[in-house]
Amino acid sequence: MTAIALQKEKDCRFVAVSHTFLNHYMPKANGEFVKVYLCVLQAFQQADSTLSTDVLADRLSCTEGDVLRALHYWQTQGLMTLTSAQGQLLSLTLTDTVPEEESLKEAASTRESSASAASVKEELPKPEQLSRERLAQLKADEDFAQLLYIAESYIGKPLTPAEISSLDYYYEVLHFPTELIEYLVEYCVSKGHKSFRYIESVALGWHSEGIRTIDQAKQQSSQYTKQYYSVLKAFGITDRAPVEQEIRMIDHWMKDFGFDTDLICEACSRTIKAIGKVSFPYADSILSRWKEQKVRTRKDIEAVDALHESRRQAQKQAQTRPKENTNTVKASRSRFNNFEQRSYDYQKLEQQLLSAGKKE
Repeated sequence: MTAIALQKEKDCRFVAVSHTFLNHYMPKANGEFVKVYLCVLQAFQQADSTLSTDVLADRLSCTEGDVLRALHYWQTQGLMTLTSAQGQLLSLTLTDTVPEEESLKEAASTRESSASAASVKEELPKPEQLSRERLAQLKADEDFAQLLYIAESYIGKPLTPAEISSLDYYYEVLHFPTELIEYLVEYCVSKGHKSFRYIESVALGWHSEGIRTIDQAKQQSSQYTKQYYSVLKAFGITDRAPVEQEIRMIDHWMKDFGFDTDLICEACSRTIKAIGKVSFPYADSILSRWKEQKVRTRKDIEAVDALHESRRQAQKQAQTRPKENTNTVKASRSRFNNFEQRSYDYQKLEQQLLSAGKKE
C-alpha cells in the first residue's frame, strides 16, 4: 500500500482532537456516535453558541433520535454533560480536557474502592500522625514488623511515617489482621497502584462490606468482576472491559436500587430490543421505573408487564370506539342517498317551457 502524503494549506482550518479520545474512546464507540461527537467538538472550537439536534440530524443524514442517543452515550463516557427539562435538551457542556491514559487506567482499576468507600456509613476516625513512642511500639511488635517488611518489598521503597501510620490505622482502627493488610497491599500493587491514598480507599471499602479475611477479599473482587461482565454480555459487549462510567452506573443499580444481576441484565436485554443499541441511560430509565414500582423479582416484572398490557389494550379500545360510531352514522346517512341519480338537460327543458308559453 502506498503512503498518503498529507498537505496543509496555509489557511487550513481544523478541529483539534485529543490523542486519548482517538486511542481510548473512539475504537469502542459506534461510528455514528463518533460523527456526532466530532460535530459538537467543531461547534465548540468555532465558538458556536447554538447547536440543534435537527441540524445535526440533517447534516449527518440520520434522525434526531440517533443524535440524542449519541449525546447520551458520550455523557455516560464522561465527555459531555446534558441538561434537559420536560424532555427537551436545553444545554450541553463539553469537558475541557479528556483524561490522560494513566488516569483512565487508574479510574477503571479503582472501581471497587471508590464505590465502596463512598458507602461507608459509620464514622471512622482519621489516621493520626505517629508519635515516636507509637512508632517504636509498632516496630517492637513482631507481626507488625513483618508487615512493614512485606509492605516495603511490594512498594519498592522504605515507608514514610505517614504510610506507616496508615498501616497502623488498618491494624488498630479497622481491625484488619496483618495477613489481610499484606494482601491489601499486594492486591493494590498488582493493579498498578502504590499510592497509599488508593490503598486506603480499598481498605475503607472492604471494611464497609465486612471483609475481614483474605478469602472474603478475593471473593468480593471476583464477584464484582463477574457482575460487570454479565451486564456487558447482556448488552452484547464481549470484546472489552467495562469503563469507569459504566461501572458507576452498574454500582448505582446494585447498591442504590438494590437490584441483582439478573434483573439488571433483563433491563439491558430490553434496551437492545427496544432501540437496537447499547444505552446505559435507557436501561437506567427501565430500572428507575421498576424501582418506583417496587419490582424485586422476575414475577414482579411479569405482573408489571401484565398490568401495562391490560392498560394498553383498554386505551386501544377507547381510541377505536368513537371511530365505529362515526362509521355507523355515516352509513345511516348514506341510506337516504341510496337511489339512482337522474340527469337532466336543463337547456332543453327551458326551450320546451318557452314553446308551451307561446302556444297558450
